[in-house]
Amino acid sequence: MNILRDRLGVNDGSGQVLFQTAWHGTPHRFDKFTLDHIGEGEGAQAHGWGLYFAKDKNVSEDYRKFLANSKEKYVLGGKAYTVDESNWYDTWRDDSGNEISGYEPVSYALRTYSDNNKDIAAAIGEIKEAIEILKKDASASIEVEEKALKLLEGGIQKKEPGQLFEVDTRSNGVMKAILSRSRLVN
Repeated sequence: MNILRDRLGVNDGSGQVLFQTAWHGTPHRFDKFTLDHIGEGEGAQAHGWGLYFAKDKNVSEDYRKFLANSKEKYVLGGKAYTVDESNWYDTWRDDSGNEISGYEPVSYALRTYSDNNKDIAAAIGEIKEAIEILKKDASASIEVEEKALKLLEGGIQKKEPGQLFEVDTRSNGVMKAILSRSRLVN
């Protein structure tokens, strides 16, 4: 009987279960839990079909950070971009998932930022140096570099990827509680 009580939750010594808060860390952004994406995440490979929660907030926070690690999000010039660092080189994408490439100000700014280990001061310095070198060549255009510099000088903000949810399991219908009584923490 004690094993069953341990599986159901913390009890108060008299056998009454004291329902607990559970935590869910995810690399994704959403407003509420649904069953629509079961089987697509980390749990599908490790533990089978289901929704996964932890008793310890830090465990869920670690999952959020670990699973979102290869896709960090940044805001540059008022627009959001995602960088995927899982390849040999950083791949930057816009909100629609389109790869940012070519010789244009946004691409140049993001690539220079990546190449300088995401040190904005170093990236700005590199672009300023490139502009000075290009100014010596009368036939060279510095329009892309100047626009990229202006973007980086405006700042780049890192957005924490994913979300952390606090779930209240006080209701008798635990699944109903999970689907309707979760609270977004970040």
